[in-house]
Amino acid sequence: MCEQDTYNSVQVLKGSEIIGTSLKKDREYKIKLYDFKRPDKFSREQIRTIAVMHETFARFCSSTLSAMLRSQVEIKVACVDQMTFGEFLQSIQLAPVMGILNMEPLKGTAALEFDGDITFAVVERLFGGGGNVSPVKRSLTHIERTFIEETISRVSGDLAKSWNKIIALKPELQQIETNPAHAQIVPPQEMIVLITFDVVIDGTKGMMNLCLPYLTIEPIISKLSAQYWFSSSLKRETNQPNRFAGDMKVDAEIFYRGDSLSLKELGALRRNSMIKLPDYQYGKAFLRAGGEDVLEIRRKENRAKAFYIIETKKDTDNQWMPALEKESSEEVRLAKLIEAPLDAFIFEIKKGMGRIENSITELVERQDALTDRLYYRTGDEEVMNKAAGSGGEKPFDFITIEDCDNLFNLIANEHPQTLALILSYLDSGIASTLLTRLPEQLQVEVVERIATLNRIAPEVLVKLERILEYSLNTIHTSTYHAGGIDAIIDILNISSRSVEKNVILGLEKSNRELAEKIKANMFVFEDIVLLDPDATAAVIKAADKNDLLKALKSVPEIVREYIYDNFPGDELETFKADFETLRRTRLSEVEAAQQRIVSVIRELEEAGAIVVARPDEVVE
Repeated sequence: MCEQDTYNSVQVLKGSEIIGTSLKKDREYKIKLYDFKRPDKFSREQIRTIAVMHETFARFCSSTLSAMLRSQVEIKVACVDQMTFGEFLQSIQLAPVMGILNMEPLKGTAALEFDGDITFAVVERLFGGGGNVSPVKRSLTHIERTFIEETISRVSGDLAKSWNKIIALKPELQQIETNPAHAQIVPPQEMIVLITFDVVIDGTKGMMNLCLPYLTIEPIISKLSAQYWFSSSLKRETNQPNRFAGDMKVDAEIFYRGDSLSLKELGALRRNSMIKLPDYQYGKAFLRAGGEDVLEIRRKENRAKAFYIIETKKDTDNQWMPALEKESSEEVRLAKLIEAPLDAFIFEIKKGMGRIENSITELVERQDALTDRLYYRTGDEEVMNKAAGSGGEKPFDFITIEDCDNLFNLIANEHPQTLALILSYLDSGIASTLLTRLPEQLQVEVVERIATLNRIAPEVLVKLERILEYSLNTIHTSTYHAGGIDAIIDILNISSRSVEKNVILGLEKSNRELAEKIKANMFVFEDIVLLDPDATAAVIKAADKNDLLKALKSVPEIVREYIYDNFPGDELETFKADFETLRRTRLSEVEAAQQRIVSVIRELEEAGAIVVARPDEVVE
């Protein structure tokens, strides 16, 4: 812990140098310089108390993050100091994450800040990384932001525990800020107390800062003293046994005394045997609690109702015990408090400890079962099903090849460890498509991380899946496909020939590439069946025979037969033989050949040699 008087220092002056006082002139006095622009609001004792409180917070937080990240996390208080909020903002490093916390029931907020190294170390470990964090200087993505919000929310619960001896805090995450300029929880000139923590996550070192404005904790500032803190703790511990003893329940029984019996008489007792109860006629009995005789009591009847009143205490040497006195003939009230004998108290304590031991045993069994579910994927809940892929389901199984474009846009800027986790669960074809689109250097890093991917918490997988599914559904429902070549083709196909010709001629002058795309899509090779026999024969004569052979490789049988029917008779058998012996051809070569034949059809139509008619047109 560091306690600094950077702005307020102590000097020694003689009384003669101090104006307006009656101090001895030759005597030396210690004075403290006071900066009115930056006044101290917290005393040394309050700073020390805050440091002690947050050492407890550091221990709680270490345990929480260790369990959450499944890795060793060490957090220690490094420094506690007071400064202005503006000075704190200026000291923040690049790429911080600052959680703004509501501090109910206090009227104000606080800020919990992670530096960039710790933030991405958390991301790395959550998504199965090995802790080798490379420096990242950027803002959080949507996925990272979601998981960091949950991390800060859990840590804020530990903050409440460390303050419970002062006030019952209920910290709640209000928002996340990555730009310090937007985190104006108090004016820049306001004083704060800053608790700085050294954090180590799997060898990655960083810092965490907790900013507590004076305006927020001012209502309880008087309680921030060691005396109050320890006295409240001692009082709580002292009162606890008394409250426990006062609430202790013991079994109470009423007994009537009988005559002394010999062993022979005792052995002869059977059902319906009669024994003498000398005191029964007088109503005398005794009360036994916790296995000990406590009170002498007497039975009374009043208006057909029977009750007991206390006559004497069983043992007057014991501490005073319960006494019930009859205040009137109609009511009985409690006159004195009840305290069971020591033996009865011990008896009940043993029973209570037995119940606690049974509860602990049951808790251990449930913990073991939970561990088995996490590590061996047992259980039938949604989280376990998704993590294990039971029932044929697998994480991210809703993603199809059609989603590649949208998915890549969503995750392109994610941390390499996030990319590795997602790609490792995707279908191999989809994962390959996404990996191909990544920069070359990033491809290598992602593959290395996939190879060393550690065990992932099932709840992390399920939450990540829900984020991606929601994002993709949002894109699907908000994206409307309009325009494009298909829209132009649909419009021109139902327009008149004059409009089509005018558009094509105009585009050939202004945008020849677009004109060629439109012409290529308005008439495809399979549409050759729309030509009349004479036009088809003209195309066969003008086209390259090798192009015709390749073009027929991927067309329906009806198109191939139509070409054969219009082929010159003396060449048909040779052409068929050449087609049967044609070697395997790439699809790209087939499509190129078909496109060249379509170009021939266009040239013949423009020259007026043939007429390309639409299905609904009648050619005279």
